[in-house]
Amino acid sequence: MRYPVSNKVLLVALLVIGIAMMVGGITWQMSGGATVAGGDVSMEAQEKAGGQQSPASDSSKVSTEPAGDLELSPVGSLPVSSDISVVDDASAEQVLAESKSDMGLGEDDTLPILSHSDDGYGHTFYHTQQYYKGIPVYGTEMVLNTQNNQASEVIGTWLTSIELDVVPTLDAEQALIAAYRSQGVPDSRQVVVTQDPTALVVYPTENRVILAWIINGRLTDPQTEDYRHVVNAHAGEMILKLDLVHQ
Repeated sequence: MRYPVSNKVLLVALLVIGIAMMVGGITWQMSGGATVAGGDVSMEAQEKAGGQQSPASDSSKVSTEPAGDLELSPVGSLPVSSDISVVDDASAEQVLAESKSDMGLGEDDTLPILSHSDDGYGHTFYHTQQYYKGIPVYGTEMVLNTQNNQASEVIGTWLTSIELDVVPTLDAEQALIAAYRSQGVPDSRQVVVTQDPTALVVYPTENRVILAWIINGRLTDPQTEDYRHVVNAHAGEMILKLDLVHQ
């Protein structure tokens, strides 16, 4: 039995708003002018890293491996049929594990339950995010809907066909320094990481994924405001940069 259409429409609308807030705009421009999918909470556009700099490097260099038929699914719903009675987070995770093949996900993908809520009318909503080899996939968010302990559908967005080395070549500070140096910032200007911990994520672009650090930091001599950066964790190249003061 499915819940009323009005409830479903409201849920989809709330989910779309939630993903939009987390993604911060599905597309923006990369350094080479290519459009990317996914993104940071409020990243509105890429900016060049402080001062006079050389042109950004070719966008083809920002990923370690093309991802074949990589696809970030649009927000939508997938019917779920299971004999498992969904009474808690653990049983919800079992249902999601059964549904992975229908979602186009593989053995390296997991969907842990992060939270759940209910509407007081027999509907419970289990919230999850996609992880690949233990690393969160940026921009993904899903809800498993249940009514009277029976799963009905998964609503949200997820990423298929990921193939990526998730062991970073560079730590967060090394990657940020390399990113600025590659853009022409001289050694005389110190790169300072201003927020710890940083986040390591699987970051989707238009047709591939990269392993990326999300880092807050700034430059000295002269000192800049704090910026939020997305930096390739293998190649140490700047993917996105946002002025946090004026966001």
